[in-house]
Amino acid sequence: MDELPADRGRHRELLRRGTRPVADAERGRPLLGKINHARQRRSIRLLLCQVCGLPADRTDAGTLWVLDSLTYRQVRARDFDGVRQLPVCLPCAWLSVRACPILSRGYVAVRVSAVRLVGVYGVLCASAPLLHHPGEIRVVAECHTASYDDPALPWVLASETQAALCGVTIVDLEAEWGAGSCPR
Repeated sequence: MDELPADRGRHRELLRRGTRPVADAERGRPLLGKINHARQRRSIRLLLCQVCGLPADRTDAGTLWVLDSLTYRQVRARDFDGVRQLPVCLPCAWLSVRACPILSRGYVAVRVSAVRLVGVYGVLCASAPLLHHPGEIRVVAECHTASYDDPALPWVLASETQAALCGVTIVDLEAEWGAGSCPR
């Protein structure tokens, strides 16, 4: 195994390394549906825009997030715990709801007063029994969520960080644009 100390996060989770380099033909274009895992973890931790990487839009009401309708319904049922989507800046929110196929099916814009990092999403692994394949690692679950206090956390190959959104208020994105200086 080629694990390095830098491959572990603050909570002993194994961090999935960055994604492949961007091909010249893809440079400067949004890669819709393709997550850069290292960027997702950094952006959710520092509240950076998921599109441009600059600070997400913040007002007295909180940080701006645009969630697709299905995700909004799912996370609302869990009191906004376990969100992997990232915040956005106002210009990128404007662009995203027009360009992203998932958001074109419906979205909910929210302001979040506080964000608490609660765990990770990734692949759960385990060591194979010593009698059969000593030292071999096997996949137990492809899509696994683990909170930071989960004893299995060190066995998760974490691709994304999950957050709890606190103080969530639905906002009218059109009104937000009207108050700012976004292109129309």
